[in-house]
Amino acid sequence: MQKWLLFIFIPLVFSDERLEFRLSCELLQQTIISLENGKSKKYSGFKDDLVTGDIFYIDFVYSEFDKNYPHKLKITSNWLELDEEIVHPKEREMRGANKDQLYFKDIYKGQIDKQSTTQLSNDKILINNYPFSVYRFNRYYLNDWELIYFDIFDGFGLIGSSGYKIVTANCMRMPDDYSAMIEKIIKNLE
Repeated sequence: MQKWLLFIFIPLVFSDERLEFRLSCELLQQTIISLENGKSKKYSGFKDDLVTGDIFYIDFVYSEFDKNYPHKLKITSNWLELDEEIVHPKEREMRGANKDQLYFKDIYKGQIDKQSTTQLSNDKILINNYPFSVYRFNRYYLNDWELIYFDIFDGFGLIGSSGYKIVTANCMRMPDDYSAMIEKIIKNLE
């Protein structure tokens, strides 16, 4: 019996801390503007895409193992083409005047240089994937958030016609896990 109890408790001692939660958003408006043959065209969406009133999701996964192991935050949304991963926050943290405001910055080298800046707080999420897209979430009431998303598509006209996509959404009932995650990140950075 003692061996069985020891076997049960060992995984608990070495288990990692993980928060997983999902934010549900209702599409309020989508505007797509493109240039085709020297003329500007405006659309309310792509063919077979979400329309006003449809729901899409944003997933958050925060993991921490111990003080010496990297902490990781992954924010994803299939529909928004959002796939942001923040690792090693202790090495990349750049605090502003407000100690509860967190900034993380990455630079990607490739055919076109891309910079990513992520800003997190209890009332704001800003993901700026310069020069391609910006995701801005603001808390407007209790656990209700608003989103505006701006995207430049088709690689600046290198492939097909170039254009811009602007999306607004209402994201209701952010789980309390979001505030708990911000507290954990701040605590681990101290």
